[in-house]
Amino acid sequence: MPIAVESTVQAIAAILQTVPVGTNLALLHLLGAMVSSSFLHSRGAVFGALWASGFCVSEVRRSWAALRTGTRQVNALLDN
Repeated sequence: MPIAVESTVQAIAAILQTVPVGTNLALLHLLGAMVSSSFLHSRGAVFGALWASGFCVSEVRRSWAALRTGTRQVNALLDN
């Protein structure tokens, strides 16, 4: 794995440490789709971006649920 990719994954993992288990994986999928520019290709559509990133239907639904109703505090994420 290239150093830039590994550093990016480590930074995202450090940010998501404070998020509850389950929600952190779903948010990791969302952030991964953002980093891979899938949101640009889907014109901002969450389902389209996750689907284009190669996630299965259950992972797409889980990520959408985490974005919509997940347990997280934005201020804690920003502090990390």
